[in-house]
Amino acid sequence: MKLSIIPFTTAQDACVVVSFPHGGVADYWSFRSAYDGCPYTDKKLDGGAVCAALVKLVESRVMHPASVAAGIGVTSMNVSVDSSHVIIAANCKKSAAGIRKLTNTICKNLRPDRVYAYYAILIGQLYGVDDKNVRKKIRPDKESYNYCANKLIDGVSKVEVCLFGKVEKLKDEAIDGIEKGAESKLPEMESKKGTLRTEYGTKIEPCCTFETISFGDQFSAVVAQDYLQSIMPVFGNIHDGKIDVEESVLKALKMADKESKFKSFAANFLKSKSDESTERMIYYAASRAAFTCSDAMSASKKDLNKSAIEGIIKKAL
Repeated sequence: MKLSIIPFTTAQDACVVVSFPHGGVADYWSFRSAYDGCPYTDKKLDGGAVCAALVKLVESRVMHPASVAAGIGVTSMNVSVDSSHVIIAANCKKSAAGIRKLTNTICKNLRPDRVYAYYAILIGQLYGVDDKNVRKKIRPDKESYNYCANKLIDGVSKVEVCLFGKVEKLKDEAIDGIEKGAESKLPEMESKKGTLRTEYGTKIEPCCTFETISFGDQFSAVVAQDYLQSIMPVFGNIHDGKIDVEESVLKALKMADKESKFKSFAANFLKSKSDESTERMIYYAASRAAFTCSDAMSASKKDLNKSAIEGIIKKAL
């Protein structure tokens, strides 16, 4: 297990991000389909449902009253999946004990081999239509579940943990304790025979469509979304260096006065720029589960100078 730290000294709490590969069995929209109970896509739905089941298990354990009583002190929690990783982010008290308990709880419950019941419920909420255009639910498939769970089991063995926010005062022994504690909590799991199905027994039509704005990397997409939100309340879906927005929202954005907003946004952003501007952006993005640990480490090496910010924002125009 790999542990990384990106401090942001003016943060009020700490953020723990746990990410691990899912072996390509899911993507952002298959995960959101299962998590939200709405078929946004007709691909990789079993893998998306297994990922959603796993993070819902983790959420239930982290937010459980017993965990609260144990002093974890979680203030917020977000989850996501991109084309390669599952991402779990939670903010907690800035104490070493709180961070250690939270990290241990997350790692202990990374059990894709134990979420079939969750998976069956989530995949059963999705639907399509039969040949007579009658609504038909997707049935769970144990073989397909096993295949996806096996990929996640392999991914959990490659888990990464990253600490953000008010963590600069953690002593070396505390960091070592967090890392060793989390590693000791990772479960030992056995794979089971499984085969991924290619058909779901029903014709699935996405419940809504999105337009994609590509930026090439996740950090640029995060900066661009902040800019777009200065124009109007656009809560686009960030993943894989892209922002997906509904067609109606994109039409409204095209009609908005983006040029004047660009000038004011850039001026305000650069005016408020501090020595920790990159860390601040990373911290808030990490709290939203917009970064894998690797994404965050790559982003921390970037410099938010004037030309870089303007280049990113102009892409959004």
